[in-house]
Amino acid sequence: MKFLPIIGIGLTLIIFAAAIFLVSLHLRGQMRQQIINRDAEVLHSVALAYLDQAVSSDGSELENAAKRKGVFTKVLLKTSQMRNVIAARLFTPGSRQITIPEIVVNEIEIPEQDLKILKTLNPIAEYRQNARLDKIFTNYSSYTKASGKDDDPTANLLEVDIPLHRKDGEKLLGVAQLIFGKESLKKEFASLDQHLLRQGGIVFFVGGFIIVVGLGWAFHRLESSNRLLKQRTQDLLHANEELTVAAKSSAVGAITAHLMHDLKNPLFSLQMLANQMAEEDSSETNDKWRTAIDTTKRIQSMVNEVTRVLSDDQSAVKYELSLAELREVIESKVLPLAQESNVRFSSWAAVDGQLSNRTGNLVILILQNLIHNAIQATPEGKEVKMVLINQDDYVAFEVHDEGPGINEAMQETLFTPQRSSKRGSSGIGLAISKQLANHIGAVLELKSTSEQGSVFRLALPESLLLEKQIAFSES
Repeated sequence: MKFLPIIGIGLTLIIFAAAIFLVSLHLRGQMRQQIINRDAEVLHSVALAYLDQAVSSDGSELENAAKRKGVFTKVLLKTSQMRNVIAARLFTPGSRQITIPEIVVNEIEIPEQDLKILKTLNPIAEYRQNARLDKIFTNYSSYTKASGKDDDPTANLLEVDIPLHRKDGEKLLGVAQLIFGKESLKKEFASLDQHLLRQGGIVFFVGGFIIVVGLGWAFHRLESSNRLLKQRTQDLLHANEELTVAAKSSAVGAITAHLMHDLKNPLFSLQMLANQMAEEDSSETNDKWRTAIDTTKRIQSMVNEVTRVLSDDQSAVKYELSLAELREVIESKVLPLAQESNVRFSSWAAVDGQLSNRTGNLVILILQNLIHNAIQATPEGKEVKMVLINQDDYVAFEVHDEGPGINEAMQETLFTPQRSSKRGSSGIGLAISKQLANHIGAVLELKSTSEQGSVFRLALPESLLLEKQIAFSES
């Protein structure tokens, strides 16, 4: 893990260098071929000009093979007088070499693939490095032996095949092949290689510097995040250990566990009785038994949550709970109920920050109850939203529903214990939520209500936040 940044940066630089090398190699081949093709195009134009001049001078229309051979021989001899031309050949359209007494070279045939290109009236050029001259000239070996020179010399040659045709024609009449001694071309290629090497080096060093800086910064941030995650994980593990010890040794923990057990058993018995009566009773009172079943379930859930919060409040364990984590906890608790009720639930936040675990747990309990009520009040297919906004001196959670609204008579006693008209509601949820909000110094109120829905707001003073920052997120 310690050498991971070095290995990662090293591998990236190797891949980057390989990419530059392959691109440079491809460009090198393309640019070399462009230089060779440039010479071929020039020679093609010159040969056609000589051919046009030869035809005009003797009035020949190239109507037969004999006349074509004479004209093409003149063109070849004249073209071969160009600078650096060391050999020349003349071919028929069928690739058969035409013997010319003035030029003594080895006989060859044009390859089939090259002939197909020449029939499209396009020249072909090929650069041959360290080519053997005795493969070109018929008597070159005897000449070198008589002169005392090396009998196996090599040279850098450029071989150009030029299609011969009328300027306004589309038929191949013959092929002229010129062989140049191109030491200058070797120097040009060497200069091109140096230029590409220099440019590739510049790109590698500039790009490599950017890669090293970018990846170095990224690995540094990743390492910092890992350290922070490890530290937070250790803190949470430590907090869980202390919480476990406190729950086992604290008298408050024992009393809470005893109270939870004493409340759960009667509630479970009551729920079983209601289930039995609902199954046996088929009269109109059956709906009342169903309501009793839902009510006992809701009370059981509230007892569990309140017991958990009170137990955590009595412990000595302290840790931070971010508002983002708080949203995730609430979503995990209310989404199953929303899906069961066929109601959409979404949350949106324009601020983030940290709360203590005790304050955060009470906020979760209050919001869970508000959202539960909102889902019950919202018809199927509609939406419930929780919005977290930043005000001047407080942070507010707003729960929006799309229910029928709350009448004026109920608004006056909204936060006092009363008999609820909703199935599965105990009528004390809002009263408990109000008391919990007062306990932490927050304000719980009905912001607005109408036929389009109601909005409850829980406002937390900034003093409850350990830190705060603006951050927009939606889920």
